[in-house]
Amino acid sequence: DALSSSSSSHNATAARHKALYKPNPFNETAKQGVTRRVREDAQLRKQRRDELVSAKRFKRSKEAEEPTGDEEVELKKDQIDHVQALLKSDKKGEKSEGLKVLSDYLTTYSDSQALQAMVSSQDFLAMIEGILTGSDAEEQLLATSVVTNMAAGGSAELCEAALNTAPHLIQFLDSQNVALVDQSAWALGNIAAEGPKFRDRLKDNGVIPPLIKLLESKDLNLVQTACFALSNLARGEGANQDALVKAGLVPPLMYHLRVDTEPAVISEAAWVVVYLTSGPDNVSTQLLEHRLIPLLVGPLKDFLELKALAIPLIRALGNIASGPDNNTSELINEPGFLPSMLQLIQSDCSLINLAAHGPEYVKVLPHHELLPGFLDFLRTKDHELISLGLRYVQLLLNSGIPDAPALLSEMNGVDALEAVILSDD
Repeated sequence: DALSSSSSSHNATAARHKALYKPNPFNETAKQGVTRRVREDAQLRKQRRDELVSAKRFKRSKEAEEPTGDEEVELKKDQIDHVQALLKSDKKGEKSEGLKVLSDYLTTYSDSQALQAMVSSQDFLAMIEGILTGSDAEEQLLATSVVTNMAAGGSAELCEAALNTAPHLIQFLDSQNVALVDQSAWALGNIAAEGPKFRDRLKDNGVIPPLIKLLESKDLNLVQTACFALSNLARGEGANQDALVKAGLVPPLMYHLRVDTEPAVISEAAWVVVYLTSGPDNVSTQLLEHRLIPLLVGPLKDFLELKALAIPLIRALGNIASGPDNNTSELINEPGFLPSMLQLIQSDCSLINLAAHGPEYVKVLPHHELLPGFLDFLRTKDHELISLGLRYVQLLLNSGIPDAPALLSEMNGVDALEAVILSDD
């Protein structure tokens, strides 16, 4: 009995945790879905090894090996002493070597308490300040890489320390040294990603205008980094996306979506759109006035083998679909939208948001092609996919389409639903 009671208690606890941390799309509105996905995107883009969605997190030197996850969490004392000695050295090249080693340590040992204590100390921050205000371009670039990795490590204390360098980083955005500009924008993007307090402090320091100006660069790597930083400035509660629009972000952003052919650049620009369209409806409406929808739909056919890069395009379309009905109508009437989405069936959040507007939207969807994919979701063990499949079936059956029940039966939908009902979970 004690074992049974313990098991029941464990199951109840697990259920509570699941309810808190595993939202069920079946029970949410389209707007709630947008909010949930923005939160999930934030978590996704903060993961250190998620190079597909955001290749800009940690800055690793060419000599540094990619972390495997098996490394010791704590640095040894002699390692800390060695890097401190290099940083304090007056010998030519040793300080630069110390900055390189430290930058790599921050990528591999970001949870090391000794390392965190060292780089958040007043002595260390004063040294970084001295380098950033100095005249050695190589040391400035390496110090900015260190700041980038401080902000990437997930420690609020380290990010707070990195935030102290923000005025210098923002000043570097106007530099003629492209590598320094790129690294500074990268560091600022990492700081902004830490949360609203950090994001808003950067805005108060005037980060938005010079970042928007970087979108005019001919260097596409720099454009990507600027988009990364701008997307984090547009993300989250109280982001005030309207202010970004008023600052002149939309024209250069639309330009890159219109003329660039490099998938990675389009994807980074689309992340900015994702967070802009998660804001007030008037922001989305202004974007649509710049012909945003065809700019998002057009590249989809080229992303069939690059689905990770397609995620922001799909999310942005999903946000538009969850907005006002006239925006949704414009989306559904866009040539190529439905065929492209059918090919990218894993992106069904956009179709679900679209259909949630009412029967007239559900009826125009090609259900003969869509239903088999959603029924496959019901046969998986993935709660998110099952919920998505159930929501689609619910929309279909409530759509008023006369042959909806027959279509469901014809495609063995009843068996798929039965499998969910009989599931142990």
